[in-house]
Amino acid sequence: MHAVPVVSGSGPDITRSAAGRVACEFPLVPAVAAGPAVRWEPAGDDRQAVAHIRVGPEEFAVTVRVSPSGSPESVSLLRWGDPGGRGYGEHPFGAVFEGEARFGDFTLPRTVRAGWWIGTDRWPEGEFIRFTVDAAAYR
Repeated sequence: MHAVPVVSGSGPDITRSAAGRVACEFPLVPAVAAGPAVRWEPAGDDRQAVAHIRVGPEEFAVTVRVSPSGSPESVSLLRWGDPGGRGYGEHPFGAVFEGEARFGDFTLPRTVRAGWWIGTDRWPEGEFIRFTVDAAAYR
């Protein structure tokens, strides 16, 4: 496995931002989504729910949207960051999931696109990563 650093930094703003990213990634770890660390509540309609997830000292409200068949379509939350280079604050952040793949007992999103300003007209400029899940190992 190879790692490619895409950003480097440290300090309390980076730590807080990283915690938001971790909260947004929970659908990629199904055991977490179904476990006691996540508190769920309904939201808006029958295709959305809010997952309350604690990462370190922060609690995040992550909105999860599913397809009519129940497959995850997207996640979104307000994440601390400085995506526009004008100072830190909370900004819309999230991921869009496309397709599914089964790995052992788990079904995961096949393709993930993530970035800032999800749900806004700035989403095309905010998207900064796309990846395809080809394998998953759970221990």
